[in-house]
Amino acid sequence: MTDKKTALKWFAVLLVCGCTGAARAQLPGETLLLINRNSAASMKVGHFFARTRKVPFENIVYLDVPAEAVQGTYSIAPEEFTRHIWDPARAAADRRGLADHLLAWVYSVDFPIRVTASPDVSITGLTFARNDLPASEKVKKGQYLSHLFCGPTPKGERSRPPLSFARSAAGLGDRMPLPAMMLGHLGPGGSTVEQVMETLRRGARSDGSRPDSGIYFVRTDDEHRSKPREWQYAAVQTELARFGIEATTTTNFPAGEENVIGLLTGAKTVDPGRVESFAPGAVAEHLTSWAAVFERPQTKLTAWLNNGVTASAGTVTEPYNVWTKFPHARLFVMYAGGCTAMEALYQSIACPFQSLILGEPFARPWRLPVRVGVAGLPRETLDGDVTLRGQAAPQHPKLSFEFAFYVDGRLRRDFDADSTYRLPVSELNDGFHTLRVAARLKKPVVHAIEATGGFMVDRAGRSAVIRTIEGREDGAVAVTVETRSDTPPQKVCLMRGSLLLDEREGGGEHEFRFNEREVGEGVHILQAVARFEDGAEVRSAPARCEIAFPEPKPERTAEEESGGTDE
Repeated sequence: MTDKKTALKWFAVLLVCGCTGAARAQLPGETLLLINRNSAASMKVGHFFARTRKVPFENIVYLDVPAEAVQGTYSIAPEEFTRHIWDPARAAADRRGLADHLLAWVYSVDFPIRVTASPDVSITGLTFARNDLPASEKVKKGQYLSHLFCGPTPKGERSRPPLSFARSAAGLGDRMPLPAMMLGHLGPGGSTVEQVMETLRRGARSDGSRPDSGIYFVRTDDEHRSKPREWQYAAVQTELARFGIEATTTTNFPAGEENVIGLLTGAKTVDPGRVESFAPGAVAEHLTSWAAVFERPQTKLTAWLNNGVTASAGTVTEPYNVWTKFPHARLFVMYAGGCTAMEALYQSIACPFQSLILGEPFARPWRLPVRVGVAGLPRETLDGDVTLRGQAAPQHPKLSFEFAFYVDGRLRRDFDADSTYRLPVSELNDGFHTLRVAARLKKPVVHAIEATGGFMVDRAGRSAVIRTIEGREDGAVAVTVETRSDTPPQKVCLMRGSLLLDEREGGGEHEFRFNEREVGEGVHILQAVARFEDGAEVRSAPARCEIAFPEPKPERTAEEESGGTDE
């Protein structure tokens, strides 16, 4: 490693005939991750989140977001949102066979936060509406009641228990909205890249921590910001006590308190730094008008995140202190019931169109310790069908699991009590394929887990192999690929997920090149794809490389430039 070029490490092969698991209610395979390919920060943060939370390659979509939409007020017109974000993301999901099981979208950083509709809405709110907003008066006055909202309202309607997105989708069908969350905001008044990545680390650390205290409902003398939510606190305290969780309603900000997991208040300005420490997975919010209007005064929702909170929400335009546009205190009941931060927030905001929701979506402090694996997948290259069996733990007479199987990101067998699946190797092209097995408990809150692995197929004598990856002085990354087949492929492509890095014609050995800035810093999974005239695509086993840019040299002072001064 020198200061002249990028440090680059690589090794292969990943995932072959092995499985790694990730447990949560909301599964990574049910989420579409959107990355702005024109932003190095978006690439770095999005790739870090994908690696940390094991988001499948097929679920990552790279978009060309206009530069003017990620500067100034970070706003985009509705038609531009449709053109540059909504339509291409949906088209990619359809092409990859993902649309039938996607439940949520996650935006990396460097996306617009506001859509200039009438009235203005957040990008997460318009996504929630599936790009089709209800009547403007309902949005402006907060009169829309989300199908996911679990109540109650001040009128005393019955509350609903916590429910996972998967269970909601099964009941709502075509009426299911599309919840969305953004990993962070980098504009003026926002966060740094490292602060966003630390938020994501906290979310991952929170899983299964199961705190039993540290929730604060803070009343203030600000009638416009505190009063709209105070009616919720007493009932929620009682409900949380049934989970064995202590919540405190107080007029004192919890300055100096440690391991705070939740904080709701109402104030124009707050100082989250006065809290001694927030627990991993903490959610906090302060019900003010401009928490996500970064060009106006008032404390921003990013202040919470930059001081140790894992998720927060704020409105992108004047909300007129309508309580339905802010998280209900039952957010923490949903959270304690085993939901992810994203699920809990969307079940607590009755009218979420103007709310920007930031942070780590999969944080889940109260998850159950479930595990999953798969038996029956041989370590050798496959040339015929095999029968697999999903395995989940813990085993208990009162616990009943359902299993689903995915091949190359496509759902091959939906959730069913039958744990076996016949892997149709005879229908697959040669080369590397991913296998994903998902298991979930039959409960209103889905305690689910995925195991991801890979296998090689060789039925027609075709293969592609990444031989070497090397960094060059000019900032290029050189990758050597070798293909084998009876007839040469028409084209061989070097891919980073769905991102095309370079391509060559014909078979044999090729050297591919791409600029390190195309993918940015971080860990990257590369694959070679050989495309044949008969339509077959043969993929190499994945190879992992890590790119780290050198630290910029400090600027030399005028004195140093002149060689110093004489004593």
